[in-house]
Amino acid sequence: RRDLVRHRDDDYWYTFQHGVHRFFVLDMRTVRDVDNGTILGMRQRKEFLEWLSVEGEGISFVVTSKPFSPDRTEVGDGWEVCLSERSLILEACKARKSPPVFLGGDAHCSILSSIYHKDSEKPVAHSVVSSGIRSYFYRTPESFKMGRAPLGNDFHCQTYDDKFVSTKNFAIVSTQGNKTFSVSFYSRDKGELLSCMKGLTC
Repeated sequence: RRDLVRHRDDDYWYTFQHGVHRFFVLDMRTVRDVDNGTILGMRQRKEFLEWLSVEGEGISFVVTSKPFSPDRTEVGDGWEVCLSERSLILEACKARKSPPVFLGGDAHCSILSSIYHKDSEKPVAHSVVSSGIRSYFYRTPESFKMGRAPLGNDFHCQTYDDKFVSTKNFAIVSTQGNKTFSVSFYSRDKGELLSCMKGLTC
């Protein structure tokens, strides 16, 4: 892509724009240092927070290899092992006029959730998790902290429990206008619509 932006050749995170919608694709593997409380590394985190501070005309999408929310019931190797870093990101989300949408994977299921701060009824972020298309086993809702669950620092996650899909599926995210999107989960085998959430607003 001509609009893909990487600051150095050895960076594996990058940004691009599709129409009015902005994307930041995170690298959560090569620079992670969990012992020092970071998945993103200092330089990527700085660039990401700066990117979050910009309000685009459309939706700001963040691609992450692990679910931003909800958390697993058993601690794995995702955001739940670096809570202070996620709190910094959530504070940056809270400062925005429109919530970003985190697109996650590696969960062996599909699930939707929104993140709130205790002082606001409007979400500060949305999280869409899509199953890996070649998953061989599937997690159940018992694997996650469903419903309303604390994320720390006065933030909490609220899952859309009836949208949870624990079978072979894939997700399609569709935008409607500049600040509204819908998520549909389809059967991997026959392409049947399994679940749909329309009209989420940013």
